[in-house]
Amino acid sequence: MKLFASAALLPEGWQRNVLITLARNGDILTVQSRVNERLVAQSGAQILEGPVLPAMPNVHSSSYQRLVAGLLETAQAGKRQSRRRSEQQEPDSFWHWRERLYDFSQRLTPDLLHPLLCYVFSEMVRQGYSSVGEFHYLHHRPNGKPYDDSIAMAQAVLQAAQDVGIGLTLFMTLYQSSHFGGEPPLKAQKRFVNSHEQFLYFLGDINSRMSGLRDVSLGLGLHSLRAVPPKALNDAALAMTQHNTHSPIQILAAATQKEVEDCQEWSNKRPLTWLLDHAPLGPRWSIIHANQALIPEIKGLLDKQVTVGFCPTTEANMGFALFPAGQYLRRGGAGAIGSGACLSLSPFEELRSLEYGQRLSTGHHGVIQGLPEVTAGSSLGENLWQMGLAGGAKALHRKIKGIEAGHRANLLVLDGDHPELFDKTNDLLLDSLIFTSPQNALCDVMIGGRWVVKKGRHIKAEEIEQAYRKAIWSLLA
Repeated sequence: MKLFASAALLPEGWQRNVLITLARNGDILTVQSRVNERLVAQSGAQILEGPVLPAMPNVHSSSYQRLVAGLLETAQAGKRQSRRRSEQQEPDSFWHWRERLYDFSQRLTPDLLHPLLCYVFSEMVRQGYSSVGEFHYLHHRPNGKPYDDSIAMAQAVLQAAQDVGIGLTLFMTLYQSSHFGGEPPLKAQKRFVNSHEQFLYFLGDINSRMSGLRDVSLGLGLHSLRAVPPKALNDAALAMTQHNTHSPIQILAAATQKEVEDCQEWSNKRPLTWLLDHAPLGPRWSIIHANQALIPEIKGLLDKQVTVGFCPTTEANMGFALFPAGQYLRRGGAGAIGSGACLSLSPFEELRSLEYGQRLSTGHHGVIQGLPEVTAGSSLGENLWQMGLAGGAKALHRKIKGIEAGHRANLLVLDGDHPELFDKTNDLLLDSLIFTSPQNALCDVMIGGRWVVKKGRHIKAEEIEQAYRKAIWSLLA
């Protein structure tokens, strides 16, 4: 298959008259720019309807959490006392949100999870994501007992990704305790929990089921230092390394000040400091929610060459602190964006939130200003997009960094006639997409050489939406 775009964003920047040749497996074979009209006519290429962008990776998602988006935005009063300090619920805090989320998550079964994820994944694709790192820890029945098919919930995630056509890195996530020091899990957490032996079996089973599936890979998720004791963390990382030395590893760390204080009480160290001192961090690791990081910890993350995953919409909603993204990136750090709790499913919104958060905290164009590769007068939008592509490809260990030979054909075709885009070219396109949010600006989306969105609608939209409505009715009835 050959595709022709009047303009496309390539690794070297915007190019005109771009001819893209695809292999049958969905990889890009060749990319030629400044192609003359005669060659295009001879090639029999499909003419794309507008400018083309490489689609964005979503480095971190807990897609089931979309279930409660917009349902928990109510004021709370007072504090619920508990027998444990770790369980005290501050009003209007992340910890209260988490408790409410647990209530909803108890209702999910594999049959309900599948249509929910199909809808969320299809919306991600429609809004510009091509691949997702799904942080999966809903393993068992609510009482903690395995399903008859012990990885039925993970199988639902795999099937949803296949049905929608989104690329998937499935982070099978280890979760064992409720608090630092290995305290027993809470009742609502039992369905997350696996022993080391169970978890190794899960990894082997799900890996065998991935054989022959399209655009899927396996990663290791470590929920947090609260939920994964030190020995379990290192044993799981070693087991994953023995399975595949390139498989990505992801962990949540240091989202809230309370988490930092609790970790210090347990270990006399902050969470990121503990990880830097005791975990086998390296280039295949990504740290999510590193919001409380201090400058020495940032230096340590840079030395370890980890990727920092930014989920700015989720982090703002939960009231987390702002990670100093500008400082990290200027020093050569890799950054990627994720949808987190899936309150937003748009990469354009996440990048805008990331940049605006840094502007509010620094008073300057905060994220990319001063990066060595950024030239004066260059597009902030383009630099943000290229950052997310490179960091997401690294963190998910997938060939999805851009429109170049050997990478997946993951393409976004913009509506060239959109009223807010028709008179804009090159840098102004991405600046407008990120900073003005024109509605319905994406026309078509290709993932792995297959069109999954046409004219702004997923090709299975009607089927997906009907199943989603039925599932929601069952969950909320």
